[in-house]
Amino acid sequence: MFGPSLLVKPITKPMYYTPEGIISNPDAEESVYLPGHAGKYWFDFYNQQVYKGGQTISYQTPLDIIPVFVKSGSILPINKVVQYVGEQKEEELEIRIYGGADADFELYEDDNKTYAYENGIYSLIRFRWDDQKMQLSIYDKKGTFLEYPQRNFRVKLYIPEKNGSNYSTREKLIRYENKSITVEMTK
Repeated sequence: MFGPSLLVKPITKPMYYTPEGIISNPDAEESVYLPGHAGKYWFDFYNQQVYKGGQTISYQTPLDIIPVFVKSGSILPINKVVQYVGEQKEEELEIRIYGGADADFELYEDDNKTYAYENGIYSLIRFRWDDQKMQLSIYDKKGTFLEYPQRNFRVKLYIPEKNGSNYSTREKLIRYENKSITVEMTK
């Protein structure tokens, strides 16, 4: 487990090359155990597959993919890829919700440059997902770091489909002004 939400399956088998220098069997399969949990499902981070927990699956492992699964009942903030902290000002942050169970998450922010956080200069934004109501609550920003007086959150909800092998998504762009807001994700 990588934190409480991500299951990462490193591939540790050595690659073998043919005498011609070609990698033999680059699209190998790996057995991955997905433990059972209260949320029941594991979402494949890379494609639209959903798996029930408590089973071992066979997973395609090409050279450029490390298997990563997200536990249902998780909230993950996703930012744009940057080369260093502060390369781009965060105007929009993607908030991914993996449905199937309730979830809580706190987004920590500081200036990314100094040790001011040691003196309490940071902020926390609490997120609460109610799976039954299909509702995301974002609470008042707490703390003294006020770099972002308002910002946009692109909320993406991943929902297991009835057949239990794929998922669908819902998306909403919301403006957050450091005050509590409730986002309905029913449509």
